[in-house]
Amino acid sequence: MKPSSYLPSDEILQKYADIFVHYGANLGQGVNKGDVVWLRMWEGAWEFIPYITRSIVKAGCKVQFSMESEYFLKELYLHGDKEQASYFGMDSYLERVREVDHMIAIAADLDKEIFKDADSAKMAARRAAGKPIMDLRSELEANGEFSWTLGEFPTDESAKAVGMSLKEYWEVFIQACFLNEDDPAKKIKYYASKQQEITTWLNDLEIEYVRVVAEGIDLKVKIGPDRKWISGGGHNVPSFEIFTSPNWREAQGKIYFNEPLYRFGNKIEGIWLEFKDGIVVNHGANSNQHVIADLLKIPNADKIGEFSLTDKRLSQIDKIMGNTLFDENYGGEFGNTHIALGNSYHDCYKGELEELSDKKVAEKLGFNNSAAHTDIISTSKREVFATLADGSEILIYKDGEFQCEI
Repeated sequence: MKPSSYLPSDEILQKYADIFVHYGANLGQGVNKGDVVWLRMWEGAWEFIPYITRSIVKAGCKVQFSMESEYFLKELYLHGDKEQASYFGMDSYLERVREVDHMIAIAADLDKEIFKDADSAKMAARRAAGKPIMDLRSELEANGEFSWTLGEFPTDESAKAVGMSLKEYWEVFIQACFLNEDDPAKKIKYYASKQQEITTWLNDLEIEYVRVVAEGIDLKVKIGPDRKWISGGGHNVPSFEIFTSPNWREAQGKIYFNEPLYRFGNKIEGIWLEFKDGIVVNHGANSNQHVIADLLKIPNADKIGEFSLTDKRLSQIDKIMGNTLFDENYGGEFGNTHIALGNSYHDCYKGELEELSDKKVAEKLGFNNSAAHTDIISTSKREVFATLADGSEILIYKDGEFQCEI
């Protein structure tokens, strides 16, 4: 495979690997000696394999390895039917999830539009077929038996898609992950503590609804007394977002996203969604609208699973990267608002997580259950108002900042 046109120093690469092992895994606590780690690498991240494997092994962990291949999936989608595209070998896949303590996944782009000629309906079918895997992961995670963390390895293709050199692209990663610090994980944990100050403030407000208002946006979403706001907690590297999983049934209004979405091998721009009683009743896009249409056909992917805001005072990301993992944490001039269509996070429940193992309880509370979880991002200037339990309304977010001191 062709080497990258640029790589940072071995020291930087090793620090980046160590973040996943000593911070990202185990909900921000890092691995323990003797843990079993499943290392999932996209083929474009092959140059990162020695660094992250070294970090896992030095931590005293056992490691399983698998490679995800975009080229394999391309041929599957182009030449296979829906049944073939939806095949996982489910029993062996589920057994691996049960066996490991942590999953570290490192994605990488070899070709942003590798699936542009493929049938997005087949890709949606594969995503839907993976639902049992997501369900098992959620169950084990709620019981403290499984954790996951996800990051990205910069590639020439990723950089080219947003008009950067790979060196420039890496510099954003280095800044966002504090890789020039002696102890990046320590710095990340400090910023995580500041995020927790914001979540404490939000949760103390007892918010019933949030309403996002901007040009092309007027969206009201139910939060309610049984929800809490949380921050990343190691799942994504880096993570500066503050989010909750709302009651999907009470989303009303329209939202426009000024940032593109890369999904199913296509770049989708100018997306807008209209909600009525929690369901997407109308939608559009300036390009590749058919991909959004196929995405919405996945069961329950037409409902909100996450509502998120990022405070520009904390985010170290000031460039749009054409990468959801980074762009959903963008600070910039006005921060960002994003929602995810599809699956919700049970971590956002104020009660005992075990209660949500009863699907009827989770459904009654409005936690969405779907094989999809698609984050779509707006960085336009906006205000977010909160209706509180006593019926009063306050401004909680303006000009990219939560309206509290940190």
